[in-house]
Amino acid sequence: MNSVQIQRKKSFKSNRVFDVDLLFQNRQKQNIEIRRQLRDDIIFKHRNLSSLNEKYIPQAEEIHEPKLIIRNLKIENFSEMVQGVYSNNLERQLISMRKFRKLLAEARVPPIQQIIDAGVIPKFVEFLQSNHIHLKIESSWALKNILAGSIDHIKVVVNAGALPIFVQLLQNESCTDEIREHVIWAIGNISSDEIFCDLVFRSGALKCLLYVLNQLKDDHPLILTLARTICNLCRVKISETEWWSWMAPVLVALSRMIHLNDDDILYFTCLALSYLSDGEFYRIQRIQAIINTGMCPRLMELMIHKNFNVQIPVLKCVKNISTGSDSQVKIILHCGVLNLIKDLLVSTLHRMIRKEACSIVSAIASGSAHRIQAILDAGMIPFLINLTRNSDFITKKEATWAICSAIRISYHQPYLIRQIINSGCIQSMIDMLDCKETEIIFAILEAIQTILRFGESAKTPNNQENDGDPGGSTDFTLHHNSPTGFQFLHQPIIPFGAFHFKTVGEFGSPGLILQNDQNGFRLPVETSQKPDAYYFPFVNQPSNHFKS
Repeated sequence: MNSVQIQRKKSFKSNRVFDVDLLFQNRQKQNIEIRRQLRDDIIFKHRNLSSLNEKYIPQAEEIHEPKLIIRNLKIENFSEMVQGVYSNNLERQLISMRKFRKLLAEARVPPIQQIIDAGVIPKFVEFLQSNHIHLKIESSWALKNILAGSIDHIKVVVNAGALPIFVQLLQNESCTDEIREHVIWAIGNISSDEIFCDLVFRSGALKCLLYVLNQLKDDHPLILTLARTICNLCRVKISETEWWSWMAPVLVALSRMIHLNDDDILYFTCLALSYLSDGEFYRIQRIQAIINTGMCPRLMELMIHKNFNVQIPVLKCVKNISTGSDSQVKIILHCGVLNLIKDLLVSTLHRMIRKEACSIVSAIASGSAHRIQAILDAGMIPFLINLTRNSDFITKKEATWAICSAIRISYHQPYLIRQIINSGCIQSMIDMLDCKETEIIFAILEAIQTILRFGESAKTPNNQENDGDPGGSTDFTLHHNSPTGFQFLHQPIIPFGAFHFKTVGEFGSPGLILQNDQNGFRLPVETSQKPDAYYFPFVNQPSNHFKS
């Protein structure tokens, strides 16, 4: 485009009052407004304000009310609102209560602390027991939004005696669904922090929540709020007797919600199952209780769910089940968990999903020999080796854990450990020695130690005599440049620590030295020359630095 055409274009736009810079600025302003509106919609939805116009019709006295203005948290007519709450006039109380609720819902930064400092929280709690239905709705709605604040804000409401009244409202048959929704949401906000979980549990709220759930149909909107609140309560720390007394009805409720099609309900349900299946105390019994509900096939289906937020808690739950007994792990193996993990590793590039999938394989590999055989039959080892080479560090570490666990368990099963070695896992483990985490370095060294011990016992004429440890002060060399990929040589060395790991070049050329000292386990120093051999002495028994 020549200068004449450019000039004609400018004159054409200027004649029609079009300015290029002005149009660009207008577009920027419109985009900012659109983003701001979307953010406001998300905030309003979180505070349950989207249904305001549907559920409430402005009263005649409310139309001419002065509009509340927030400037630096200075609220006009705030004193009048406080006086209205403390007045004896029911209509004035309702108008003031409605203003407080709108203030908490509409403000981008709700002035929760200012409302608490005004001393109106006890009146809000008192209105929960009012005979006026609208006043009860407004007070429960306002308290729900206040309980969405900090721990100190929650303490104020709890100390005002709101929790027992919430439980009573759930037990009241005449309570409307709208009040129930606000009450259930408020209980969920209280139990969102573990400090108050035990308090909510002791109040009998969980029993009331399960009772309300049993009265609802599967498509009722209250189920989502119930799922969220029940999920929070599943984190409670209680004794064994109490735990078993309430676990059965909770699992029945979860087994019902896990078959629904709502993604949010599935998320909270699977997250609750991951809480219940986790923990050191009575872990096997917890896992068995979940298996007895028949939810394992449904968990396998949800592992490949289209929603990432559903997949993560499902994978965590399956990982916890994988740490159970052999009979429990056998059930999920029969459900095809390994084939599903292969599909996940191939189809997804998300780091968290790959990490959790490798953690499941690592947990399965930490059991008996038949689990290792199932992993080999599914062809998982090549997938894990590929992840150790072509993935992020977290996924590499989890894949390495799985390989090392499989090698450790397979030591007394020659046909299994030969299959793992022939898959080419040695080089991938050696490459991971460059990482800076001592725990994974120990695991790799112990896995290579197991391989060397197996190779030494395999070439010994009397294998039964050396089926265990080949010797306390025996040192083996693993050569990279051997024709078969690795070769076992026998060289004596005097160890001077729990581990003495040394790499050398050709006959004493500079290499790497890795040994333990007073400060702990030191990492290898980088060198420009690739080592020809790795030397490992062995202690009498292999240690257990492996991830379960």
